[in-house]
Amino acid sequence: NAINQVKKIFPKRSDHFFIWDMTQRHNNIPDNYYDHVLSFGALAMYLTKDEMKKAITEAVRITKPGGSLLFTHFIAPEGKTVRSIVSPIEPSFFEENAKEWGIENIKIYEMKHQGDRYQVTCKKQESVM
Repeated sequence: NAINQVKKIFPKRSDHFFIWDMTQRHNNIPDNYYDHVLSFGALAMYLTKDEMKKAITEAVRITKPGGSLLFTHFIAPEGKTVRSIVSPIEPSFFEENAKEWGIENIKIYEMKHQGDRYQVTCKKQESVM
C-alpha cells in the first residue's frame, strides 16, 4: 500500500518506486544511480542474515556516493516480540560490515511505535579506498 500511496503523491516519478528482491543484482539499474534508497521492514521481516548482507550490498551499489540509505524493522536478538522476524541482528551488525559495504555515518534509532524494533540510517561513502 505504501508504494501505491507514494506513486499518487509523486505521479511524475512513479516509476522510481517499486518492490523487488534485493538479494539479486538488478542490472537494469546502474551503479550509483539513486540519491536515496529506502527499505521499510523487508530486510528483517523476510531475510536471513546472509540474505540481508546481499540486499544491503545491492542497496549500496545503486546509491550514489554521498547518498543516503534507510532500513527499518530490525530487532536485536534479545528483543521481546519476534513475530515474523526471520533473523534478529545486533545493531552492531552495521558497524561490523560498514567497511565492506562502503557506508558511514551510521545511526540507529528506536522505533517507538514498534516497541522492540529499530531503524538504521547511513550514507554511502563518497569514495571507497
